Amino acid sequence: MPKLPVDNGLINLNFFRKKAKKLLQQMKAGQASKQRLLFEQVNPHADLTLASAQWLVANELGFSSWPKLKAHVDTVSFAANNPNFIADNENQTVHWRCGHDIEHKLRVAGFTGTFVPFTDPFCLGPVPSLPFEQYRSLRTHTLSQYFSIPLKDIYQQFDQEYHALSQLAESEKVVFWCEADPYDQLFLIRVLASLNSNHPPLELIDIASIPGVKRFVGFGQLSPDILPWLWAQRRTIGQTEIEIAKQLWAAFTNENPTDFAKLARQRYATLPLLGPALFRMLQEYPNNQTGLSLTESLTLHYLRDNPGATLEDTFKALVDHLEPLPFLGDLMFYCLLKPCLIGASPLLTSNNQQLSFEKQPLSLSKIGENVLNGSAYALDYIEVTRWVGGVSFSGKKSHWTIDNEQELVWRLV
Repeated sequence: MPKLPVDNGLINLNFFRKKAKKLLQQMKAGQASKQRLLFEQVNPHADLTLASAQWLVANELGFSSWPKLKAHVDTVSFAANNPNFIADNENQTVHWRCGHDIEHKLRVAGFTGTFVPFTDPFCLGPVPSLPFEQYRSLRTHTLSQYFSIPLKDIYQQFDQEYHALSQLAESEKVVFWCEADPYDQLFLIRVLASLNSNHPPLELIDIASIPGVKRFVGFGQLSPDILPWLWAQRRTIGQTEIEIAKQLWAAFTNENPTDFAKLARQRYATLPLLGPALFRMLQEYPNNQTGLSLTESLTLHYLRDNPGATLEDTFKALVDHLEPLPFLGDLMFYCLLKPCLIGASPLLTSNNQQLSFEKQPLSLSKIGENVLNGSAYALDYIEVTRWVGGVSFSGKKSHWTIDNEQELVWRLV
């Protein structure tokens, strides 16, 4: 039996050949009615052949034909076995990434350039426009509290990464590896916004999907063999993109969100993943009826429909299908949701507080139910000030919200 395919972008063509043969037998026997109906809708007068079944299998994987599926597999295989690293001067490249998830896989795939992680999670907590020392103090104390990491360790990592950022312009060549989500796209504009016209050659690998992967979430799920194929697709970015990044970063970190809300609705031809990612961050503003961010709203709806589920369960559901643009790691998600479980009148209640926070069975409190139906406002009960970029939200102060069309609304207290 062929090895079963896994959702890592590496397609086992032999497995899918056998799957097509079996599918053909099933359709001729009157089974696999869903697939046969799809085929007859697209090809109403065609006979059922092996090519028909192969088309259906390819279509399920996201390809318009079996030959295109096969061509993709051949291209990935060639790239993995014949990486053009020497001709591309990869050994002099500095690979920038907003995490450590692909460092080992790059080495396995044969990459030898320098790897630099830059992990300040700009999609979490306050990111205001401040002089650097003030920003350093605020961010390190915030992240230390969020993740229960000793402050000295946070300072050490923060200083290492921002020192690397200050030295980026001295690199021979830089390649950014970015996904489509807000975590990655905010990392990209933050780094680009730090540069001026005197910068090294810059290249970008940015992807929102991978052929054959039903739900692409991040580079970490991919086989190392996919990375040389991605390497061949990198493209140059330059001063135009730097100027866009500077404008967007200034808007994101401003305490007045009017520019950010406008820019988050635009599309950027040379940075096509940026607009949707920023718009997703705009949806983290509190809704003017419920006071919930989109992440909080998705969570409360899930727990209402699945009472007794845990935050671990909820996070998995978000990543698997609920979240339109997954951007939070599990610890980040727990940090965002913890304020809903604490305070005098929490939105969520635990059935077993002896368990670790993320493993506690949860249900909506009466207040949580009222929030979901719009008869209560979440920030009147959440006692922790929330932030998106440079904008803060607290039920104790007048603050910005968004309506159901994601238009800004000023809420008076």
